[in-house]
Amino acid sequence: GNFVGDREKFPALNDKLDELAAKYRVSPSAIAVAWLLRHPAVIPAIVGTMFNGVTTLTNVVFKGALKSVGYNSFNGCTNLRRVTPLLPPSVNKLEYGSFRSCPIEGVLTLGVDSAVSYTVEGGHNENYSFGGSHITDFIAGTNLTSIPPSFFNTCSTLTNVTFDSRCQVTSLGGSTYGAFCGCSKLGGTIDISCFKVLSMDSFFGGCPITEFIIGTNVTSVNSKFFGGGGYGSCNALTTLIFLGDAPA
Repeated sequence: GNFVGDREKFPALNDKLDELAAKYRVSPSAIAVAWLLRHPAVIPAIVGTMFNGVTTLTNVVFKGALKSVGYNSFNGCTNLRRVTPLLPPSVNKLEYGSFRSCPIEGVLTLGVDSAVSYTVEGGHNENYSFGGSHITDFIAGTNLTSIPPSFFNTCSTLTNVTFDSRCQVTSLGGSTYGAFCGCSKLGGTIDISCFKVLSMDSFFGGCPITEFIIGTNVTSVNSKFFGGGGYGSCNALTTLIFLGDAPA
């Protein structure tokens, strides 16, 4: 759980955090993050709810390898705008709500060094790792194989999505809310030719995308992939480009 500010369970630790925060003129949460990420021991994971709701946190810097970000680890850190790098290429797991409702800005890259797994929660099996964030660009590397439901839910600043042509997206999860639902500024042309499945409702629901490029080896198709779902259809869509035979 979140130990910052929990004086009932961790009084001595919080006294030390306050002392160092006053010395260096930063917040106690900044001291906690710096200690965890620069500790001489290898700390490959940010455990669940560790910084949940710490509204004083504004900046996180990962100096070493990071493998996973746990359940709601930074959820509700409503002033967290900078995460450097975003994210380390070593990350291979993002649990539910890891950076939900954080106004993180910049370009998110995943799946460069390894595939990324996810956990989902709730009746719709959603993930929300960057739901409500201020990410502007998403780049999917060669090892990305899946994108879970509601991953970027209502990320209204997202304008560009790029999938490496060598990656093979084989899983989109199962939900009525697609990974990009409610991304109201995600428009233009989206090349999803690396997708092997078009398997869930309204994957880009409510996005003003005008053109999709679809690949040659699609093995699974949902009739509502471009429409239906809780955020509506791709109502700006004018063009579909099939690089091979249209999927059955």
